[in-house]
Amino acid sequence: MRCIDFEYDGQLLSGHDCMICGIGNPPGVETVDFGNHVSLNTVYSIGTNKFHISSTGYDEPYTVSFQVAKLSPDGELAVPMDEYELSDMMRWLNRKNYCKFKPIYKDGECFDVYYMGTFDVQPIDLCGRIIGLDLTLKTNAPFGYYEPVCVHMNLQNEEDSYTLIDGSDETGLAYPATVTIECLAAGNLVLKNSKDARHTEIKNCRVGEILTLNGEEKLITSSMSHQKLYNDFNYNFVRIYNGRENGRDDKDNVFSSTLPCNVTLVYSPICKRGVI
Repeated sequence: MRCIDFEYDGQLLSGHDCMICGIGNPPGVETVDFGNHVSLNTVYSIGTNKFHISSTGYDEPYTVSFQVAKLSPDGELAVPMDEYELSDMMRWLNRKNYCKFKPIYKDGECFDVYYMGTFDVQPIDLCGRIIGLDLTLKTNAPFGYYEPVCVHMNLQNEEDSYTLIDGSDETGLAYPATVTIECLAAGNLVLKNSKDARHTEIKNCRVGEILTLNGEEKLITSSMSHQKLYNDFNYNFVRIYNGRENGRDDKDNVFSSTLPCNVTLVYSPICKRGVI
């Protein structure tokens, strides 16, 4: 599988009459960087001759470099770019903000993964003519994401439950982008996840009230005039658990609620794969 095209901010590289290529690169075996470089901080245990992990983290966001060239009208040969075409590519790729990048693979297969990033763009010059561009994608995370998953939970009774099986490549706890709760009764709401010791509690809910929790920015809003919302919320935002113990997956998150409600959860599972 090889990346032959990409979509960035809703536009295709091929739509700009360009393709991914190698300009002047020698043939041979190459190592593909998938990112995800983990830094381990360890502490030496006297008498055991072992180092124990005290903390972990990712060293840096994922980056990848590749080259592109403009194709002739018949699509067979690479041709130089003129000033207008170079300016158009710079405006498209070299941004001050992160945009959605999706690699597309051979035969048009679009691996269902995306990254949020921006590009460093360096023209490749040969005898005063621009024959291609050297691109470096700089992302906002050490990994990519699968396309967003939207989960609907109908929790009419306290005995009702919904099991969410996380599809992320990362273990641990993650915050959904948004969780929307439609209250079907008045009272105090406690939303529970069987894999999380922390519960999400919102007091003094009203019938028809729609509560929106933004897990990335840690914000909560209400569709009604819930004047004491910030006091009624315990600020335990909903989390999804993904674990692995003794060679077995442990990622079944069972949600339940003490108050009748409909819950819509949107999140993008983490994908630990680079552009190949």
